[in-house]
Amino acid sequence: MKNLKKSLISTLKEIKANLSYDTDSDLSEIYNACIDYMNETQDWKIESVFEEYLSSDIAEDYLKHELDNWWIFRLYYAMWECRWNCDWYRLNAYWNLEEIEKEDLECTIEEIIDRLED
Repeated sequence: MKNLKKSLISTLKEIKANLSYDTDSDLSEIYNACIDYMNETQDWKIESVFEEYLSSDIAEDYLKHELDNWWIFRLYYAMWECRWNCDWYRLNAYWNLEEIEKEDLECTIEEIIDRLED
């Protein structure tokens, strides 16, 4: 298990060093590496790091829910910071969707590494 943990940390550091501005593919790469680790080790302590990220399908369902419950007024704020050609979105502290920035991914990688090293 320690070898898998070291391997994931190494992979994440490599991803961080080579982050592009294609945040969708970068997040997918981070997420897939973590899912592989969690499936192999059954160590789920890093799973919650991804709670603020929503796939485009989940974001669409979320927005439908907001429209049903709060009418169109809520959609104005929920979608304020978004392009609609992304695969992933970030849910901010105000429950609004945002585009994912390179800095978000850097923080996510650091959080995962910190949890793995505890």
